[in-house]
Amino acid sequence: MLNTKKCNDFTLGTAQLGMKYGIANTTGKPDISEAIYIVRQAVAHGVTSIDTARAYGDAETRISEALSGGLADKVNVVTKLDPFDNLDLDELETNILLAVDASIFRSCNELRKQHLQTLLLHRWQHRFAYKEAIWRRLLELKKDGFIEKIGVSVYTPIEAIDALNEPEIEHIQLPFNILDWRWKAAGLPQLIAQRPDMVTHARSALLQGLLTADSVAWDRVEGSNPNNWIIKLDKLVKELGRESRADLCFAYVRSQSWITSIVVGIETRFQLDENIKIFQNTPLTDEETQKVEAELSGATEELLNPAKWRIKCFRGY
Repeated sequence: MLNTKKCNDFTLGTAQLGMKYGIANTTGKPDISEAIYIVRQAVAHGVTSIDTARAYGDAETRISEALSGGLADKVNVVTKLDPFDNLDLDELETNILLAVDASIFRSCNELRKQHLQTLLLHRWQHRFAYKEAIWRRLLELKKDGFIEKIGVSVYTPIEAIDALNEPEIEHIQLPFNILDWRWKAAGLPQLIAQRPDMVTHARSALLQGLLTADSVAWDRVEGSNPNNWIIKLDKLVKELGRESRADLCFAYVRSQSWITSIVVGIETRFQLDENIKIFQNTPLTDEETQKVEAELSGATEELLNPAKWRIKCFRGY
C-alpha cells in the first residue's frame, strides 16, 4: 500500500486527463472513470495541489467530478486563463474583456467553484497585451473576489524575472529539469528568495517524457546525441543509488529549495502509483546535486525547448 504522507512537492498535472499530450504518451486520453480514479487516488495519497487550464480539453470538468463529495476542500486547484489564440492583435477592448470574463466564469462553472484559488496567465505576453486590458480585468476580478491569487506560466528566464518584478504575481510555473542550466544562470533562485510570498511550480521535470524515453524519442531533437545523455543519466542513477531515471530527475528538481512543487502529468493509475512511490524517496543532497550538474552540463537550447523539436508538443503545459 502506498504511503499517505503529504506530497506537498507533488502537483497533479491534468493536461493528459483532458486531451492527448506528451511525447511519451502512448495510452492517449483516459476515459472519464479512469480520470476520476486518478484524481481521487492522488488526493488520497497526499497530493494537495492540482494543475489544469482552460486549454486542457475537459480536464476542469473531470477534476470537479472527481473532487465532488468533500474532496475539493483538501486541494488547491491551479488553472490557467484561456490562451486567446482566436483573438486578433487589433481586437476591440470590449471583446477582450468579454473573453477574459468568459474564461474565468467558464473555469468557475466547470470546476464548480464560486471563485478560483489560483489563476495563471497562460502566457506572460498577456500581462501587457491589448494595452494591458487583460491584466486590468484580472485585477478587477481579483478585487471582486473571483480570483484569490494571480500567477503566470512562463517559458524563459527573462519572462520569469519580469514576472518576479510584478507584485500582484504570486505564483510562477516554469519548465525545469535535470539538464536545464538556464534558470540558475539567470539568478532565478536568488531572485525568488527575495519574494517569500511566491509559489514556484516546475513543470516538464522529465522534459515531456524525453529524459526517461529510449533513443528513438530523442531523434525528434536535432543534434541531441541521445546515447551520450542516456549513458550519463543511467550512470548517475547507478552511482547515486536511485531507482530509475525518473527517480533521479525528480530527486534533482525536488532538491532545489526555490522550487515549491513539481507538476507531474499522469494518464494512467500505474503512472500515479509509480510516481507517488518515487516522491517518498529523499531528494538529492547538495553534494549529489553538484555532481549531477557537473556531469550533465552542456545541453543546448534546441534540446531544452520542446518548441524547437521536429515534432512539436502542445505548448500549453
